[in-house]
Amino acid sequence: MKKSKRLLVVLELARRDEEKAAKDFESARTHYQGEVQKLQDLEKYYDDYASKFQAQTQGLRGSDIANARSLLQQIVMVQQGQKLQIHNAQNAMEKSKQIWHKNHLKFEKLQELIRRYQVEEALAEDKQEQKIIDEWVSQTHGQQNTRYQ
Repeated sequence: MKKSKRLLVVLELARRDEEKAAKDFESARTHYQGEVQKLQDLEKYYDDYASKFQAQTQGLRGSDIANARSLLQQIVMVQQGQKLQIHNAQNAMEKSKQIWHKNHLKFEKLQELIRRYQVEEALAEDKQEQKIIDEWVSQTHGQQNTRYQ
């Protein structure tokens, strides 16, 4: 069996690895975007609540003001935690991107190697065919010369 044919199995495995890595990267990217969206939602909620709270401070009891400030502080803490989640998600996304890129390059290099082997094999076949033709011509020409002598 030719080298190029044997490598087709390896190429198929590399293609599967690349596809899996691409799906993992897409999943990590989607997760990262979701985490960013959560932070944006938290920031919007904080801004809305803070502006609503500032507009209503007159006439509120001290305990209501303290509760509102406590809630705003808790939202800030959740935002900080969400920023850490975003950082972790971004790191995971970058790692999965690197893995995909490595698998993609491997797949491309295997394709290139197979193409090179196919060209070499085709040249070798052409050379072999030419050798057979030359031998046949030589034998045929040799037989004709012996008939005429």
